[in-house]
Amino acid sequence: LEVHTGVDREQRSKEHVPKPDQGTSGIGMADWLNSLSGLMGGQTGVPNLSPAQLLKFTQLDPHVQKHLARVYLTLALALIACSVGCYIGMLLPFILTPAFILSFGAMLGLAFTPNTPQMLNRRYTLLGTFAFCQGCALTPLVSMAAAYYPGVVLTAMLGTATVFMCFTVSAMITPRRAYMFLGGYLASATMGLLVMSLSSRFTGSGSYTYGIELYGGLLVFAGYVLFDTQVIIEKAYSGNMDHIRHATDLFVDVVALFVRILVILMRNAEKKEQDKRKREKRN
Repeated sequence: LEVHTGVDREQRSKEHVPKPDQGTSGIGMADWLNSLSGLMGGQTGVPNLSPAQLLKFTQLDPHVQKHLARVYLTLALALIACSVGCYIGMLLPFILTPAFILSFGAMLGLAFTPNTPQMLNRRYTLLGTFAFCQGCALTPLVSMAAAYYPGVVLTAMLGTATVFMCFTVSAMITPRRAYMFLGGYLASATMGLLVMSLSSRFTGSGSYTYGIELYGGLLVFAGYVLFDTQVIIEKAYSGNMDHIRHATDLFVDVVALFVRILVILMRNAEKKEQDKRKREKRN
């Protein structure tokens, strides 16, 4: 009886020992995300919604992930060269015209230079030259925005980075070739915008079609981020590891997005100032 009593006391004492908080130390990050997904699925009605799966890129093979890392590192270097070119263009305005001509030469050289280890440094130089000249070409627009609407340039940069990252992640987490069908639509939309821009110059209806070109171009190049990202992934699977060419494609998309977002923000800021002046005149 004493033995059984001692055992019972020991069992009761163990039952009364407080358990550790499973929300912090007893559950790992993956379990926490899964519990959160159940909570989200219960609130939104979407079953099996797992943030852990949304942030997972293991569907891409390791060699493809390594290639994408090289592509985005090269893209970051090209954007730095573009920023330097824009700054130099503000200091030395006379280089804008030579830089505009040099950009075509760098682009042609990059297109016709073979992708070999011996030509790697030359292709890096051509890409840096092209990015630098593109930054010089952006100088008039960025200078005007910085002079009249300080802060708009930074907002445009953050907006461009946000749009690019969101569409890039969307292209990576979706199944392969899910956005490949956009290629024909994007090419048709680009041609339509080009025809609209040319026709507006001859017909004098630029003020009516400019907004369509601006917002339509923003949607088109956002779609190109989806399309180009999945094309890069498919080329990597097929053995095409030309990270410089792939970074150049994404660089063109980023610059096009930045220009359109900056112009949209400038138009909105100008409209706000005009409304403010009208209210001041009325008062």
